[in-house]
Amino acid sequence: MNVIKTLVEFGKEKGKDVKIKRIAFGDYIFVELENGNSGLAYVYKEWVRFKRIKPKFPKDAASASSFLLSYNPLEISLGLATINALAYRTDFIEGDALDFVNPRPGSKVALIGYFRSYVEKLKNLVNLFVFELRPINNNLVYPWYAEEDLIPKMDYVILTGTTLVNKTINRILELSAGKIVAIVGPTTPLVTEAFKGSVNVLAGLHITDSEKVYEMISKGLPIQSIIHSSYAKKVVTIL
Repeated sequence: MNVIKTLVEFGKEKGKDVKIKRIAFGDYIFVELENGNSGLAYVYKEWVRFKRIKPKFPKDAASASSFLLSYNPLEISLGLATINALAYRTDFIEGDALDFVNPRPGSKVALIGYFRSYVEKLKNLVNLFVFELRPINNNLVYPWYAEEDLIPKMDYVILTGTTLVNKTINRILELSAGKIVAIVGPTTPLVTEAFKGSVNVLAGLHITDSEKVYEMISKGLPIQSIIHSSYAKKVVTIL
């Protein structure tokens, strides 16, 4: 299954006749729909060419969702943030992914993306392998191209939702076949039909106060300030 294309189809279907109310840009893109639901997605800002004219974003959610297929970093993040807003659901479980994955002591765990809080929680419990696009001065960190060889040797694979933004997710899930897999972080869409058969746990962020989060993103506040505020909740869906 192509996860990205499945998410776009979800957005195009769910977003029919749904208008976008407003958008905010920062380290994450924030999208709020006219029904009040909102979503976030990480932006690879180093790939944004600020001197270029920014794309004209559509006003309807169905069209915006298709931007996830783009190679323009702003469009990709806008598309995914829109899909996250459309994926609003009330049957979530409040909590953190690690509470449900609960890796065995001594097991091999791949963490795709340097998720600092997870590194701190796992480094003394399991054999942790962290894969990153950017060099990080840490003995646990391997370059992204080591994934091909090492991921199939893991027991657990935890990847961040940014793998959707950089379009590496389909290959990572192929390499993770037969493992316990979790997708985590504010960018993660809680769209179960896109991940059935390949993912065990989806852990994202549910925005409870769109007005406040819009203001925080507009002011350039870091995502951690939103995660730890009373304006959003960590939520989990078990597949």
